[in-house]
Amino acid sequence: MDNISLDSVYEAVNALNGPDPSRNGAAIKWLEQFQKSIDAWTIADRILNEARSSDACLFAAQTLRNKLLYQMHELPSDSYVALRDSLLSLLSNIETKLGRNVSSILVQICAALSDLYIQVVEWRGFIPQLIALFGVQGNTRNQQIFLNFFRIFPEELYNRRLKIGENRRQEIELEMAAETVQVLNILSQLCSSPDASSPSVTLTNCVNCLASWLLNKQCPTEILAHSPLLHSVIGCLTQNSVASDLHDAATECLVNAFQLINDGDIPPQQIELARILQQGVLHTGEAFRSAVRDEDSDKLINYTRLYAEHCEAFLTQIAKHPGDGFGDLRGLEMLQIVNEYHDYNLVEMSFNVWYRLSEYLYQCDEPDFDELRIAFKPFVEKHILSLCRHCRIDSDSQEMLSERSELAEFRYRAQESVRDVTFIIGSVDLLRLLMEHLNTSTSWDQMEAILFIISSFINNIV
Repeated sequence: MDNISLDSVYEAVNALNGPDPSRNGAAIKWLEQFQKSIDAWTIADRILNEARSSDACLFAAQTLRNKLLYQMHELPSDSYVALRDSLLSLLSNIETKLGRNVSSILVQICAALSDLYIQVVEWRGFIPQLIALFGVQGNTRNQQIFLNFFRIFPEELYNRRLKIGENRRQEIELEMAAETVQVLNILSQLCSSPDASSPSVTLTNCVNCLASWLLNKQCPTEILAHSPLLHSVIGCLTQNSVASDLHDAATECLVNAFQLINDGDIPPQQIELARILQQGVLHTGEAFRSAVRDEDSDKLINYTRLYAEHCEAFLTQIAKHPGDGFGDLRGLEMLQIVNEYHDYNLVEMSFNVWYRLSEYLYQCDEPDFDELRIAFKPFVEKHILSLCRHCRIDSDSQEMLSERSELAEFRYRAQESVRDVTFIIGSVDLLRLLMEHLNTSTSWDQMEAILFIISSFINNIV
């Protein structure tokens, strides 16, 4: 593309968002070509600084972000600082210039600024600089920028499309880790005095920001364990009437916190966080039952995800020391409470727990295995019996079960899960158990489901 004018870009954006479908397609093609051009860098920056329209600014912000992701090599190194300063200025001024909701534009600018800093390996100390700029209390605009940037930055650090070396990633992880106390304090202050116009939105944004911050593998767990904000997040999941968005954010936050716990022997600096997370999850039972009564599928998915993550985080401890400390078997019991609910999609979320448990037990020496088998056999039996219930075909259906249906796919994955754990019970003992249930079944769909499960391991019996 030669001689691209600023006005031609505005015209194309207007056509893209206009009512005429015949012009939309042509505008899309033209704008896609524009984004690949070398001129897109300067023109997008000009559009953002002019701030004539929200549509044009959003397109320009997306363009800069994509250029930084895919065509950073086009940008001369002596332009890095100028672009950084321009993006910082835009973060501070774009809302004032446009005079309206600019959250989508802010997200793209934050992503672009993150991608720029992460890829310029010579730069240091950007995180504390941004905290100093936007972590100021009492300024609603700065709060919005702070929450957006520190939610997006960790996500970009682990964005697979961003081509950086592991040394640079670790360097930034350590830079973030050093600012954890400051970030937690700011988030706690924002939560304790949220924006009066939309307090629930502010709380949710703070928890989402914390969830992203916990993506950092170097996040100091001993500091996190003593954060009042983490305890508040756990409290959200033990309550019955938390808004869905906040519940989602709190779940994501704890899932990411569990990822900070070493699988295997837990080092001393992680013990306190591990204990807090374990006890927090074990106290969500009543809230889970409330979600069951309300048929709140979103919250049920959150709890199931949390219970599965809890078991995976402590799986080695559960397998090595069942019933003791971090091997508390109530985690498995909570997963099995989920299995009592009618949604087989929730059951499937536990399959990896059973697979990993079976992998550990399979590698045990015979004396250890015999002892552990006694501890886990009742859990495995209950798991398989629950799969028999969930594999039942609708008895009112007049059609054969389609192999491409969701239930058919679940049934095949259920068979795989049964095969994973059969050796813990023993094929003969499992067959005997299922035959007892088969003999007391009163409907064809019950019988069919049990026989289907039996077919997954019957060939193992000699």
